[in-house]
Amino acid sequence: MDDTTYIANYNYALSYLKLNQKEAAIEALKRALSQIPSKEKHGDNVIYLSILSTLAFLVIESKDFTSVAQYVEEGLAVNKNHADLLFMKSLLLLDMRRFDEVLESIVHYLLSLEEMDSERFHYKYAHEGALNEVYNNILPTACKYAFEFSRIKEITEQLCKVTQSERFKKAFEVMGKTDRVRVEGEN
Repeated sequence: MDDTTYIANYNYALSYLKLNQKEAAIEALKRALSQIPSKEKHGDNVIYLSILSTLAFLVIESKDFTSVAQYVEEGLAVNKNHADLLFMKSLLLLDMRRFDEVLESIVHYLLSLEEMDSERFHYKYAHEGALNEVYNNILPTACKYAFEFSRIKEITEQLCKVTQSERFKKAFEVMGKTDRVRVEGEN
């Protein structure tokens, strides 16, 4: 089989998405994924990782958590710092109400955005809209219900100091506001 067959099916899927034909896009992406030779399933294959993250995004709407987890974990197994897959993992864990793991995933997601390879992977979830979703919805919800919130808040504070990252500063600020709400709720 020609190695470019999966690329053609990936491109068909993108065309279907432009036409808002999600089911056809999912089928084309599944076909593309099944056509990728083993030697091409590695962390530097941008198309492979994009297929996995796009499938995860499309399937999460149907609440098929098993399939989403499979796509996300397959991709993170070859590239543990892939921002789109980490973002999708955060959404999946939030839907599954695994709040401590959401916080850990968000920390990894923010760290991945600090890497220099974000241009190479053409991330779909590294823009301000995705970050706003993290700061306004995902992070506050996870902070509110996480058991290990204090520990993860401390880690975030340390990362904020070490990286001097505006993203971590914002995350720590959100955690601080949520912490105050948690304390008021306990009183």
